[in-house]
Amino acid sequence: MTGFTQHGEREADGDGDGVKETLIVQYLNPDGDSIVSMSTKGRVWAWSLETSGNDSSVRNYVIRDSDCDGVFDEVYSLDDKFHVPDCVKK
Repeated sequence: MTGFTQHGEREADGDGDGVKETLIVQYLNPDGDSIVSMSTKGRVWAWSLETSGNDSSVRNYVIRDSDCDGVFDEVYSLDDKFHVPDCVKK
């Protein structure tokens, strides 16, 4: 994450149950690109990348670790709905 600095963090509802169990941390670089991590119970389960001034799904996406094995095996567009994996909630 060379060139990125932490910009902010907030709690969010990552699974739609009304409880804010997910910590979202945003990092920015001088060009305005944004990387966001999503974690629950101390486990990072998703990262997103949004590049400034670019709408390409190749350069703007979310990766998610669906089964808590440390491999980010799912890819979503920034507009797709995705949730905290069940394995993190246990």
